[in-house]
Amino acid sequence: MIDSTSRYLHKLQSRCKRWSIKWLLHRYLMEIITVVTSGGMVVGTLVAIGSDYIELLEPNGDRVLVPLDSLESFS
Repeated sequence: MIDSTSRYLHKLQSRCKRWSIKWLLHRYLMEIITVVTSGGMVVGTLVAIGSDYIELLEPNGDRVLVPLDSLESFS
């Protein structure tokens, strides 16, 4: 029982974190941002916010999908 409750709370926290981040990111749509992830840093124009990812367009034209769960910070 405790284990399943713990998993449920972790899942709920993850969803709330994604909703909060998505809400904050909306003001930066079509703006150049810097994103720090568990895999490194990405700089580009925020072109889309998906259900569990964001899409950046890098200056060289490459599109990068960043999972919200790997997002550590942005500016």
